[in-house]
Amino acid sequence: MASCRSWGPSSRRRTLARARPVPTPSAAAARALTAPGYRGRVTAGGPDIRPSRDIPVVDLTAGDVAEIARVHVLAQPDSELGRYGPEVVRRSYLWQFEGPHDLTAIGVRRDGELQGFLIGGVFRGSTTGFVKREWRFLVGQVLRHPSALLHPGARSRMVLAGRLLLGRGAPSAPDPASAVDRSFGVLAIAVDPAARGQGLGRAIMDAAEQTARAEGYDQMHLTVEPANGHALAFYERGGWQPWTPEGEPWTGFMVKPLR
Repeated sequence: MASCRSWGPSSRRRTLARARPVPTPSAAAARALTAPGYRGRVTAGGPDIRPSRDIPVVDLTAGDVAEIARVHVLAQPDSELGRYGPEVVRRSYLWQFEGPHDLTAIGVRRDGELQGFLIGGVFRGSTTGFVKREWRFLVGQVLRHPSALLHPGARSRMVLAGRLLLGRGAPSAPDPASAVDRSFGVLAIAVDPAARGQGLGRAIMDAAEQTARAEGYDQMHLTVEPANGHALAFYERGGWQPWTPEGEPWTGFMVKPLR
């Protein structure tokens, strides 16, 4: 999405075979910088990598989706959703608030203006529900913005959307949430470019981790663009590790054990 670079697969609680963490996160991340970009579920939106300071983090509600969409577009102007217009971004985040999810939505405000946010938790149909609810609007936006189909990965996302609408589901894919019973997914995190370098990204992520620990989650997970070296540095400094199933190349999944 977001944040989001793409709509991404839904996330749910489930128990599958434990996957093998990549043994050398930094080396794996470095190799991934030259790999083809993976259009995953989450992007960092360029959060700063300075240590967290005493920055107040507040809860966000559905009434804040217009501001969330604004920060998303500013932080990620070339995201897939953003190319179809800010209203698509707004509606995608509204679905995260209104859908059957265990949602955590937090952010930082200064002078009454949202400057950064994080959307996380357990998502049940973060993509499928959005596409099914908004498919008429989405078709109209595609017709109005045909050039957006030139965005890397956009065509595959349209095929996925078609499969979802036809009830055929999405092809199975590795999911770091399957490694443990309880995993808190970070769907989107973004910081207004004008506010970067001030510790906002770290403060927001730290607050999300505190929430995940308090609610009994065993780990956190997200997907990052492998070629985004700035985001990789941000996450690795925060204790995140690349994750991959046995015998598969790393495609951007990262996890952070909480126990």
